[in-house]
Amino acid sequence: MKKKWTALLLSLALTLPSAQVAEAEEPVEPVAPEWIQAEDYLVFPGDEVYEPDNWAQILALRESARAGDPYPYQQRGNPIGSAGTCYELGLIRLQFAANTSPTNYSNAYQAFRAAREELEDEKGDNYYALRFLEFQSCVLEEDDAMPMDQLLGTLLLETGKTVEDFFNGPFMDQVSPRRKRNLEQDVKAYMERIYVYIDGSSLGMEVPPQVRDGRTMVPIRAVAEALGADVSWDQQTRQITLTRAGSIMTMTLDSTLATVDGVPAEMDVAPYASDGRTLIPARYMAEFFGQKVAWNGEERRVEISEDKSVMGRSNLEAWALPMGAMMVLAYHGDASLYGGYSRTGLTVASLSELKELGEPYPIHQTVAEYTRQKLERYWGVTGREELMAAVEELTLDGSDSDYRWEAVLALSLSEEEFEAAVTAAGDKGWRLAYTKQLAQKWGDKGIWALDLFRMSNLVQWGYTAGYLTYRESLALLEPAAIILSTQFSSWDEAYENYLDGYHWRTWADPGVGGVWETPLGRSYQEQMKQDPRVAPLLDDSLFETGVIGILEQAASDAIT
Repeated sequence: MKKKWTALLLSLALTLPSAQVAEAEEPVEPVAPEWIQAEDYLVFPGDEVYEPDNWAQILALRESARAGDPYPYQQRGNPIGSAGTCYELGLIRLQFAANTSPTNYSNAYQAFRAAREELEDEKGDNYYALRFLEFQSCVLEEDDAMPMDQLLGTLLLETGKTVEDFFNGPFMDQVSPRRKRNLEQDVKAYMERIYVYIDGSSLGMEVPPQVRDGRTMVPIRAVAEALGADVSWDQQTRQITLTRAGSIMTMTLDSTLATVDGVPAEMDVAPYASDGRTLIPARYMAEFFGQKVAWNGEERRVEISEDKSVMGRSNLEAWALPMGAMMVLAYHGDASLYGGYSRTGLTVASLSELKELGEPYPIHQTVAEYTRQKLERYWGVTGREELMAAVEELTLDGSDSDYRWEAVLALSLSEEEFEAAVTAAGDKGWRLAYTKQLAQKWGDKGIWALDLFRMSNLVQWGYTAGYLTYRESLALLEPAAIILSTQFSSWDEAYENYLDGYHWRTWADPGVGGVWETPLGRSYQEQMKQDPRVAPLLDDSLFETGVIGILEQAASDAIT
């Protein structure tokens, strides 16, 4: 710290006559400069700025500023020193800026920021007071680059202060009435802003929610698309149509009458347009989509989440998550989330996907758009009916079906016939040998886990894409979960079967080390089983419990 003060004192010595520097031996009693109200003046007990020589330099600079002198060159830019030093220099820089130009208030801002950063670990009263001085300096500088509504609004909420308190600061009477009025309005709007959270994550929106007639109104497209719904607008009828998982809801602008799957429904607040966006009641839209809606008054946010109570005591999600985990992680998702991704998130198409699409720049997509793209590319699925058909086909005639036919053929050959077939196949002979090896290893289990795990990804993506409801997706998975629970006894065994099936289906020779020595095998052992989000999902007790279905209802009956 002494080195810092040496730099400061040298810079002052270049600008101040030596006679101005007083000598004393005892620490001084700090007092406020005349342009600061005594009750607003901050003191930093024990700070080196109050040492006699240092304080003498401060007093000399105060006198220069009070006398109306021009701004000293050495008092520009980031200051060096303790919290008290930077604070005192900030006060002096305020007066120098008032003597010269509003642009010089940026130097005061830098000093107050430097002082506040020295207190970053404490965050007491002085810390927040310095934060106010930072923002006051920005306003005096007329700096429009900083989001002052957010910064000041957050500070007022943290401290319990008001906008009036803010404008009582030093030199704030220089702020024009118009600028003051605009800032007051912007800060008020920010402090009263309503947020939308889906599944615990904030949803970004260009137009913030509003309150009308006691109801929270949300931008329809942002919320609907996060939930996987399609939104259409008929200009002639002024009608909004929401489609998700086979259900249709219609609303008309400025009308409280709506329909849900053709059944009339009366709302107590009508949708309306604001800033080019249509806002509708959050509760009606969310509940129509099977979501729970709650209001958090303390944090001013609407909290929307999937209503999982429809599953009763079913443990199907506990089966679905580990079944789909490896592919979810391969696509940079979160295996602990049903659907694999936060519904409020955005994804970016990979370079290979961009090349295939012929796009030169990254494509930012909603999670619903991203999963729809995956379903179409890898499954040929573009809608609800196609997805259900794909699930049925995978259940009855997936990769396991192809494998079993080849396994029967391999086992039916005599030893001599088998060796001849392997030789005749040349560099592809390994696969015939691999097929026979798997047949002997797994017997009646086949490579079933491959199809069963893929089923989990298929229905989860169908959910995030908005093709299926939460309940429907798990109902479709129930037969696969039952097969898995009866054919295997642990996740290690099921994943080994999955990996064998994956390498067989993709014609990827696992080599003499077996599937556990492949990249995917090591990923399971060294990453998935060590990941604090994934490891708890691999709970072998599920195989003892078995599958608890949906409210004792057959899976086929749950699909409507």
